[in-house]
Amino acid sequence: MKNNILTLESFSKVGSDAYQDEYSTDNILNLGDAFYLVQIFPAKGDAISIEMIEMMNSIIAQVAQDAVIINDIIYQHYKACEEQDYTNSVPLGLQSNEIGEYIKSRIIIVGDPCDVEPSVEHRIYFGLEWDEEHQFYLEFMDGEWQISDCL
Repeated sequence: MKNNILTLESFSKVGSDAYQDEYSTDNILNLGDAFYLVQIFPAKGDAISIEMIEMMNSIIAQVAQDAVIINDIIYQHYKACEEQDYTNSVPLGLQSNEIGEYIKSRIIIVGDPCDVEPSVEHRIYFGLEWDEEHQFYLEFMDGEWQISDCL
């Protein structure tokens, strides 16, 4: 991996289920002052496609470019939870530059680990300590970051 550009050789198989194989890199990427894992989920027995690698590299570049925007979206979610007094053990009144320490994981996903029939899609998962009961995903669609459901 050079300059956060991933190739097929960047990934190792780390697991599988009845429908999909799971691949990850050995490296954690530093994108805009935040660290991200990357995972690809092809259909079980299928190879990682060039399309999946290209999509991953495109999303990595977009995340690096939009780090402030992504943080602002996550901060808006924190503020909505704060207004409802629903922040678990996370302190109230945090500023946007303070929420990073309460995001326990950031994972860029290509494939779709939530669907029985995989497709070449992307999502970014954020493990938020103030809202551990819900999953928080973003997708880059139509030129902007949007909150996405993972059913």
